[in-house]
This record gives sequence, structure tokens and C-alpha cells, in this order.
Amino acid sequence: MSRRGKGYLGPKREFTDEQAEKRFEANLDRLDDLCSDYDKGRTSYALLIAVEVHKMLTEGGRHSTQRRSKVTYPGPDRKNSPKNLMPFYLLTVAQVTSTASKDFGTFLHEFDGRKSAPRLQKFKHWWNEIIFRAGAAPPGAPPGLVPVNGSPVVPFDERACLKRRELIAMLRNHAGAHDAKDFPLILDEIDGPNSWGGFAVQDAETGEIFSTDDGTLEWQTGQLAASARQIGEEVLIAFGRRPMPPINSES
Repeated sequence: MSRRGKGYLGPKREFTDEQAEKRFEANLDRLDDLCSDYDKGRTSYALLIAVEVHKMLTEGGRHSTQRRSKVTYPGPDRKNSPKNLMPFYLLTVAQVTSTASKDFGTFLHEFDGRKSAPRLQKFKHWWNEIIFRAGAAPPGAPPGLVPVNGSPVVPFDERACLKRRELIAMLRNHAGAHDAKDFPLILDEIDGPNSWGGFAVQDAETGEIFSTDDGTLEWQTGQLAASARQIGEEVLIAFGRRPMPPINSES
């Protein structure tokens, strides 16, 4: 008789194919609801979106593996060129809005902000695609700084990168109350309003300038939340819960 190690609680629960399919569809329902709530202003739900995506695509055993392999996943059709010295963000676009009462900025998920034709990929390539690459400035430099006049340049292949699966895993762990000190400092840089180098607007009447550099330009949603929302949208489209984004001929 084999001996069980400490903490053994017996065999794990097994689901029939029908039960597993119902659970997967229920996960899609929850993801759809979370994305809808995010769009209504509950952007903190980005962490829950990451939890649901991780659960659906990686924690369902054989059934999840089979389901995720049967569809293709849409994503922004943009490439990061080695000639680009700025930070590269695949999944988000920035928007600055001026109203009668205030000016503010936010990051939108790509399919909400750009409306461009997507590129379809199988799961392995989509899941492991680089969605962020740091700029060419050395670590510790201000975000978005472009090296000029012979300043040191970090080679393209040596710049910090983040893939879809890594972002989802980090946000999922954060939602699970992992200690913040376990997360790379680069995440703070990614999520700040100056992650693209900063934004500024000028009041047409008073000439007053509002900027992310000094905090006078309010910034609402960060890159990490908008990226998680984009991945949630990509999953929903892949499994037929949302339509493909319309094509903007001007983009």
C-alpha cells in the first residue's frame, strides 16, 4: 500500500465532458459580465478579468486545452520595429479628453480606441506574443525617454518585455493578494500616466497647461487595466461572444 504525503486530501474531483463544457460556458458568461462592468466604469474589475481568463485558458485541464485549441484569437495587427526607440504597447491607446469642467486622460483597450482590423493567431502564438517592450533608454531613465546624441541605447533584444500570459498571471496573482514586493518594478513604470513619455494639454482660453509631469492633468485608467480589458475582449471574440471590431478605414 502506497503511503500518502502530508496534506493529502484524497483524489481530485473529475468532471464529465458535459460538466466541463457547462463550466467553460459559465466562465465565458462571467468574463462577459466583468468586461461589461469594466466599460461602465468599474475598471478595478481588470484584476477579476485576469482571474477569469487565467482560469478558462490554463486551469481546466484537458477540456480547456481542447477548447482553446479550436479557435483563433484576434489581436492588434501592429509590429514593434527594432528602429523604434520608444516603449511599445500593443494592447492600448491613449486618449485625452477636454470638457467644460476639466481635462483628463485615460488608456483605452485597443479594440475600443483604434477600431483597426485584427490579426488572428492560434493560441500558442497569441498567448506568448510580446505586448510590451521597454524603450531604448537604460533602466532607471524616465519612461518614454528617447536616447539622442550618442546616449547609451539598450539593444532591442535586451529590453524588458511582457507577454500576454505573463501579464495575466501577474494580475491574477495580485488579485489573489500576493505581496506587492513580488512584482517587478517595471509594472509601476508601465502603469503610470507617463509610460509613453507624458501628456499635456493647454486651455484655449486661459493658456494654462495641464500635464501628467506635474500631476495637473488627471489620469484615470492605467495601461495594465486597459491591457487586461483588451485580452478579455480578445477571448470573448475568439469564442463567439463578441463581434470582431469594425474596421476604421482611416486607421
